[in-house]
Order: sequence, then C-alpha cells, then structure tokens
Amino acid sequence: VEKRLELVKQVSHSTHKKLTACLQGQQGVDVEKKSVRSPSKKLPLTTLAQCMVEGAVVLGDESLLGKMLKLCGETQDKLAQELIFFELTIEKDVIEPLYDLAEVNVFFFSFICSNSENLKY
Repeated sequence: VEKRLELVKQVSHSTHKKLTACLQGQQGVDVEKKSVRSPSKKLPLTTLAQCMVEGAVVLGDESLLGKMLKLCGETQDKLAQELIFFELTIEKDVIEPLYDLAEVNVFFFSFICSNSENLKY
C-alpha cells in the first residue's frame, strides 16, 4: 500500500508541476517551438499531456486514477495540437498579411507618391 501511495504522490506532483507551467502561459514562445510537426520541441500543454499519459502507465489501467489520467492526457494532447494549429493559422492568415500591409505596401505606396511628385507633366 505504501508503494502505491508513493507512486500516486509522484504522479500527482509531476502532473501538478506541468499544470502550473501551463497556467503561466506561453508568452515569448518562438513560432518554431509551436510546430505541430516538431514533437521534440514541446509546449507546456503538450508536456502536461505527456506527463498525464506517463502517469497513467505508472499507475496502471486497473486503477481509477490511472484510467482518468490516460483519458485526460489523450484529450489534453488533442487540445494542445488544436491550439498550436489555430495559432499557426492566425499567424499565417492574419498577422503576416497585416505586417505586409503595414510595412511593405505602405512603404511601396509612399515611395511611388514621393516619386510622382518629382515628375513634371
């Protein structure tokens, strides 16, 4: 019984630590680290999911906590992947075009306008 309680304590501590990291947010995370195709560079949400699944393996499928951790870990992983995909889509479809509009197109138009003033008819 004491060994089992120690396992539960270890899994709970590890999961708590990863969950706390998730709640601190993802500010300052590089775009490269948000890649769906790059599992070696994990975000806090995917690390939490992995921790839950690993905890489920440690506790085993016969325990209620193990089953719960497995289900929550799998669900958390799906949510993390959706969030990554959403953020990458927003960056590609919204942020990059806004940057192009603000920096590239405005510069181009101001250049044309300044050159057209120099033209004499």
